[in-house]
Amino acid sequence: MSARKILPVLLVLLFAAGVVVFVLLAGGGGGRSIGTAVFLHVREQLEDENRKEGRDFTIGKLDILSETETEAIVEVPLDSTHKDLPTGYLLELEFSGGDWSVKRDLRKDFTRIATGKEFVRDVAGRLRQRYADRYRLSVTIKEGTAYTVEVVRAARQVVGTFEFRFSIPRSDGRYDRGIYNERFVYDGKEWVRQGRGQLLEDYAPR
Repeated sequence: MSARKILPVLLVLLFAAGVVVFVLLAGGGGGRSIGTAVFLHVREQLEDENRKEGRDFTIGKLDILSETETEAIVEVPLDSTHKDLPTGYLLELEFSGGDWSVKRDLRKDFTRIATGKEFVRDVAGRLRQRYADRYRLSVTIKEGTAYTVEVVRAARQVVGTFEFRFSIPRSDGRYDRGIYNERFVYDGKEWVRQGRGQLLEDYAPR
């Protein structure tokens, strides 16, 4: 075969190879990327609240905290002057059918779990036991005791915190303020409690 006939064949093969490389680098056949899935999700969430990008909020730079072939956890900040909007999102994604999609909003997920009656009751029980072990005191954490729930990024992890603020009556009729918190790390499947809860010493009974 002459060089004149071989050249077109080589050009076709090089073009085909280039297409394959492009497809691989682009994430497999043009499927939805992590970034596209995240930005679409955030925009849809906020547009449902009649918020407009560029006017009410700006989406910041995406940061992938962890990623496997089928799962990813990401953080994306949100810049806004509206105090009722979140400062950002911590999202879990899954890869299925050639596309990435948002599986779970981790802030909403932990908040839903941590505000459930059973969860609050369990934390209160551990707090009572902590007081009994350390101070030989029997305390009652009444239903409706104030608490706060927060979900933050810590290095490459997502951490949920549950914090009780309460008062313990003293023998002189006054009260000692108490602060007790527990930390939970999301391991990709569930929220795992980290060690024992923290009872701040500055607020310990006298």
